[in-house]
Amino acid sequence: MQRLPLFLLYIVGVTFLVLAMAFRSIVISLTAAITTILSAFVGFGVLTLVVQEGHLLGLTGLDRTGPIETFVPPIAFAILFGLSMDYMVFIMSRIREEHVGGLHTTEAVQQGIAAIGRVVVAAAFIMGTVFAAFILSADRIPKEFGLLLSVAILTDALIVRMTLVPAFLTLLGERSWYIPRWLDRFLPDITIEPPHDGARRPPVAVEPAPTGGTSS
Repeated sequence: MQRLPLFLLYIVGVTFLVLAMAFRSIVISLTAAITTILSAFVGFGVLTLVVQEGHLLGLTGLDRTGPIETFVPPIAFAILFGLSMDYMVFIMSRIREEHVGGLHTTEAVQQGIAAIGRVVVAAAFIMGTVFAAFILSADRIPKEFGLLLSVAILTDALIVRMTLVPAFLTLLGERSWYIPRWLDRFLPDITIEPPHDGARRPPVAVEPAPTGGTSS
């Protein structure tokens, strides 16, 4: 517990800086960090209710309650944070691409989620299923990891990334891309899609190839 604040500060701090550099927005960076902690709380809550309180204990194959091992929460949180940021980068890179291309934030969110949402849902179901398989283990510790991570990852992808984050960005509109000027100058620019001044480029018309004759 004494080291936990430093652990969280390191993970959240590094994530905040990297996302701020990639998307040029402190709003998106803070949203990613806070919502991932929210998903972790859901996973920890379910783990506590089952393993320590005994609710639905039989579904995990355990026959008695007990304390959660001290190393389970930090390791599981680190794994969850990595997967959650993957989903966040997938979604936000697509949304930012649409926004840089000229769409308003609301439209960019709609187009981005429509384009990448199925990929995120499929990836979350795959990882959730893999971790849920740990519950079938005979040992207590793999069961704890499996229950915690499967619940947290599915919550993060289906409820947080695909529902709460798009709704929040839609409500904020163009304020979603706010970053202080001094921080924008300080941070290296590693944006995924370089900004441009024009509106969305119209599709390029391609002339049909000639149907007859010879070509040189």
